[in-house]
Amino acid sequence: MDIRTKITPVVAIVGRTNVGKSTLFNRLLETRKALTSPVAGTTRDVNYGHFHWRGEVLTAVDTAGLDLTADAATEESLKRQAKAAMLKADIIIFVVDINDGVLPQDRALARHLQRSGKTIILAANKADGPRIRKQAESPEWLKLGFGAPAPISAANGSGVGDLLDLVADEVKRQKLDSKPLPDIDVKIAVIGRPNVGKSTLLNALAGEDRVIVSEVPHTTTEPQDTLMTFEDAAGQARHALIIDTVGIRKHAKIERGMEELGVRLSLEVLRDADVAFLVIDATQGADLQEKKLSSLIEES
Repeated sequence: MDIRTKITPVVAIVGRTNVGKSTLFNRLLETRKALTSPVAGTTRDVNYGHFHWRGEVLTAVDTAGLDLTADAATEESLKRQAKAAMLKADIIIFVVDINDGVLPQDRALARHLQRSGKTIILAANKADGPRIRKQAESPEWLKLGFGAPAPISAANGSGVGDLLDLVADEVKRQKLDSKPLPDIDVKIAVIGRPNVGKSTLLNALAGEDRVIVSEVPHTTTEPQDTLMTFEDAAGQARHALIIDTVGIRKHAKIERGMEELGVRLSLEVLRDADVAFLVIDATQGADLQEKKLSSLIEES
């Protein structure tokens, strides 16, 4: 299990697809960790990161949209992961698109959140200007059952500070503990071509379904990390950041757009890692692509 969820307050970001959850996640972390795209369903795995606000360290959890139109097996995995993230959360930011108004998917998710027993903060995203921000005053939003939304623009940052003040007030009200994150002793990049079992390995090490596993190649679209604790030979606690990367295939086959960006981020992870696990499908053995990946590891 990711130890960040144990020692810090956990803030899960949920909502339907394409409302800007990953953009808000990146804004909180002040870095581009999650891929963003106008294509629905870009985020598929749960993404973890930490941020600071009003002297507190908090863990943000970016989740997949719960209305994806993928095949049934993958859709069920996405729902299971998002629900698991919500169970771990102390506070949930429910993100809606201020321009779309209340959609049926929003109402369905609102009903589920009302049964969760969690603290819900409603955020109306894409309020990129004063005129659009006024739409947050519409009584339509009250139908979701969480009061008036906090208008924000994850893209330009307006309103995000006010949203985080609401989160910090709730942390204080719940008397949630926040401990400093431990220093990372080793960064481990899990590298391999698509569909060799990298995500299965990370889940086995984490002891939970940290990332989605599917027989369909390219299920992992962006690097996913888990911060874990283990004991070394002397019995001392050590902290390892294990990062599952995007499957890397031959350069000529990499598609422009999301796959290309995911591979680029994965290569950045490799350059920053202390150790690399090169995963090979034992039923197929090593081929030229494994030799290429070996060279990349050696160069890094």
